[in-house]
Amino acid sequence: LEAIVPTEGKLELIHLLSRTGVKSIEVTAFVRPDRVPQHADAEKLVSLLEAVEGVRFRALYLNSKGFLRGAQFPQLEMEGYLLLAASETFLKENNNSTLEEAVKEIGNLLELFKEKRLPLERLMISTAFGHYSEGVIPPEKVLAIIEKVLEKVSSHGLTLPEITLADTTGWANPFSVQ
Repeated sequence: LEAIVPTEGKLELIHLLSRTGVKSIEVTAFVRPDRVPQHADAEKLVSLLEAVEGVRFRALYLNSKGFLRGAQFPQLEMEGYLLLAASETFLKENNNSTLEEAVKEIGNLLELFKEKRLPLERLMISTAFGHYSEGVIPPEKVLAIIEKVLEKVSSHGLTLPEITLADTTGWANPFSVQ
């Protein structure tokens, strides 16, 4: 059984972390509560946050719906990022979407970033090296995803300043990273 930390426990941890000199804390995730019950209290948690000078509170989101949930809270400093996965299985399990659907969603997010005057900061590709159900992800697949994203970003008159390749499931090694 997975334990779910109560909201008060999360707030206490955030409070303690904010006193350590850490400058940025990802406090929650705006994801589906039925899939990730650990974050079912996202709105409640963020509404109870008190500002700490010099500390940036952030939140994870996977799509425009999650972004909008987080953007309603002035306690959060929302980030303009795009999050995809090289593994179709991972995307289905975590985002409940296909790669094609996730790439289409980028346009919605880019429009929201413009509306909120939020710069596009980066693209993160999860499972960029492999996934337990698919094995090694070929670099060509990752590059094809990046190309699709760059086309979408360019069609909105933007450029992509950073790309993060995440070893989400522990498949990378020095040779694959190289």
